[in-house]
Amino acid sequence: MMAAVSAPAPFVVRRDDAADLAWIAHDGAKPGRSAQDGISTWVAQASEAFSITHLERAPEAVRALMLPSLLSAIGSDVSAVRFAAAHRWRFARVTTPLGTPFLRDESGTLYLGGDWCLAARVEAAHASGCAIADALLATA
Repeated sequence: MMAAVSAPAPFVVRRDDAADLAWIAHDGAKPGRSAQDGISTWVAQASEAFSITHLERAPEAVRALMLPSLLSAIGSDVSAVRFAAAHRWRFARVTTPLGTPFLRDESGTLYLGGDWCLAARVEAAHASGCAIADALLATA
């Protein structure tokens, strides 16, 4: 879910795998971004259990379910919402990782990597990218 709320941001990121919203980040906290007219922007990712349960629902229905959880987490209410939308990334989380940091073609000119290689986390994507960089530097 993406949302814009007329309220200050009480935190930068919150992770709670047991909650319906497993990951909530204040998007405006990224370098080079700042609040516009007192509006804080948010990205929230649902837990795997929530996503499986509601996978086939319309985005508007999922928005209606997720928004109260987001507002509760950031200490705001519906009157402060300026924008909110839900989006389904059907294949966002790898369930069976490749088990190796990257793939390389036989010529060594094409490398493929990402979280799908190691685990369903952004840290795995970073590790995959670093492994590709190391492999490229080793051939230089």
